[in-house]
Amino acid sequence: MKNNFKNGVLSFALLVLIYQIFSLNFLTGKMMFSEASTFSWEETQLENDYLDIQNISDVSGNSDGTNLIATRNGGHIYLSQDGGISWVERKPAGDEELSWGASAVSEDGTHFLAGVLGGRLYLSTDSGSNWAETGPSIGTNKNWYSAAMNFDGSIIVVSEGWGVGRLYLSTDGGG
Repeated sequence: MKNNFKNGVLSFALLVLIYQIFSLNFLTGKMMFSEASTFSWEETQLENDYLDIQNISDVSGNSDGTNLIATRNGGHIYLSQDGGISWVERKPAGDEELSWGASAVSEDGTHFLAGVLGGRLYLSTDSGSNWAETGPSIGTNKNWYSAAMNFDGSIIVVSEGWGVGRLYLSTDGGG
C-alpha cells in the first residue's frame, strides 16, 4: 500500500507539472502561468493588486489547473477556481498574517490544505469557504514545507522541512 501511495503522489505531481507549469518571479512580484500545450506565459494578478506578492511561497493546483492555491509568507492565502483568472484571499487563521508554506489541492477542487511555517496545518473541505486547524497533534507547530493529496482529499501527505526530513500521512482526510 505504501508504494502504491508513493507512486500515486508522484504520478499526481507529474500530471500537475505536465498540465500546468507555474513560475514565480520574486524580483518583480508577478505570478506567471502557462498551459504546457501553448508554451507561452501569461501574468496573473491576485485579487488585491495592492498586495506585495513578492512573498508568494508556494503554488499548487489540480491537473487541469482550474483549482489553484497560492500561499504567502507574511500574509494570507489565495484561491482561484477559474485557472488563475481571478483570485480570492482567504484567512484560515483569522486576520493574523502568518508565514504560509506548504499547499495542496484535491483533484476535484473541494479540499484545500495550507501549512504555516513554524505553525499548524489548515484544511478546507468545502472548496475554501471554511477552514479548520488540523495536523498530527493539535497544538504542535512544524515547518510545513510541502504537501500533496489524492483525488478527493481523503489521503494527505505533508513534509516537515529544512533538514528535519519527516513525512506525515493521513488516510482519513486530515481528521
